[in-house]
Amino acid sequence: MSIDENESPREHKLVMYTSSGLLEQYFRRYSDDISKIIERESESTSTELSGGIGSILGSLKGIIRKKSGKELVKEINLNDDYRQVRALMNIFSNSELVYPVEALIKGEKSPTGLYRFDTNLQLVPTEDTEKMIRVRGIEKEVDFTGLTSPENWSSRSFVHTALSAIDPFPFEGVFMPVETGESMYRETDDGFELEMLELTVQFLYVLAPDTEDYINWSNYQKLVRDHPKDIDQSGMEN
Repeated sequence: MSIDENESPREHKLVMYTSSGLLEQYFRRYSDDISKIIERESESTSTELSGGIGSILGSLKGIIRKKSGKELVKEINLNDDYRQVRALMNIFSNSELVYPVEALIKGEKSPTGLYRFDTNLQLVPTEDTEKMIRVRGIEKEVDFTGLTSPENWSSRSFVHTALSAIDPFPFEGVFMPVETGESMYRETDDGFELEMLELTVQFLYVLAPDTEDYINWSNYQKLVRDHPKDIDQSGMEN
């Protein structure tokens, strides 16, 4: 199932976090639909996933059986034998099987129940005994939060940076809504419209940011670090 050495593989974002059980469950459940998507994709994608969806799913099952948590993510990202799994995760994210997060505002249910996000996430370690990581993001009018295990995050610098930074860090990925919280509305001339929808979610996986998003975030951090403003308690600059 290796990629043809004569072809230049497309760039795929690295995997930062994954819920391995959910990942295998969804890929197997929708394997026929994914196969059709791959067939409609470009020649480069077909070449990348030349082993077929069955071969890739078999590889995924094998790696999940042998590895867990950080080691699983490391293998998906760095081991050529499993690189096609990462490619499939990227393609799956942008397929019609996963709806954009704004579809939730319109009440549109995706065929898989999954939604993709592309926004800054706040990663905060919880204080409970399990030491979970609370992950929160706001995209459009959707405010989503979920708990993740630190053992299922990669140990790459992106994650360490996101955990230590005050400002949210740019990530993207896929989640499954679990529970709807408070919905806030604003009054307009045409009536009331949704202002914010709060969701508790379970993350299927989180991917690294686009290069441009990361550069913009890094430049902002450098500006704040090199030229911090002196703000008093009233919020005014001294």
